[in-house]
Amino acid sequence: MPLNEIAERKAQQALKNQALEDVVSILMKSYGDEIYRFCKSMLNNASDAQDVLQTVFVQAFQGLGKFESKSSFRTWLYVIARNRCLDEIKKAKRFDARVEFTDQLPEVSSADESTNTSSDPLMSEVLRRCMEKLSDAVRAAILLRFQSEHSYEEAAVILQEKAGTLQARVARAMPTLRRCVEDNGVRL
Repeated sequence: MPLNEIAERKAQQALKNQALEDVVSILMKSYGDEIYRFCKSMLNNASDAQDVLQTVFVQAFQGLGKFESKSSFRTWLYVIARNRCLDEIKKAKRFDARVEFTDQLPEVSSADESTNTSSDPLMSEVLRRCMEKLSDAVRAAILLRFQSEHSYEEAAVILQEKAGTLQARVARAMPTLRRCVEDNGVRL
C-alpha cells in the first residue's frame, strides 16, 4: 500500500475518533515537506514559504470539523496552500508597489557555463527566474503537475479549474518556458 494511502487512512481514523491533533500530526509528517516545496516554489522565498506552511496546518486544524472527505487530505492541504500562497503573493505585490527596490539579480550571460542537468545551480536559478515570469495561475499548474506530480484531475481540484484547462495552460506555457531557459544560456 502506498505511503499516501496509509497516511490518508490513519488520518481518517483519527478524525473519526475526534483526535484532531493526531490528524494534523499525521498530515504534517506525511505532507509537510511537499507542501513546503510547493509554497517555496510559488513564493520564491523560504521564509515566506515556512510562514505559509504553518498557516496551512493551523487552518487545516481549525477546519477539520468541516472536512467532508470529498477529496483526499493531500488535495485539501494543497487547496489551502495554494490559497495562502496567492494571499502572500498579493500582499507582496501591494508592498512592492509601495517600496522601490534597487537590487537586481545578476543576469546569466555565459552559455559556456550551462549543463544539461536539473541539479546544476545555474539551471535551477534560470528556471526559477523564468517561472517567476509566468502568471500565478500558470506557475501553480506547472508546479503541481511536474514538481508535486499531481495528475491534471488532482490539480483541477486544488486550483478549482477544469483538468482540460490546466492541461492546455501547461502545454501553452512549456514552449515559452523552454525559450526563456535557452535564452538565458542553458541548453535543454
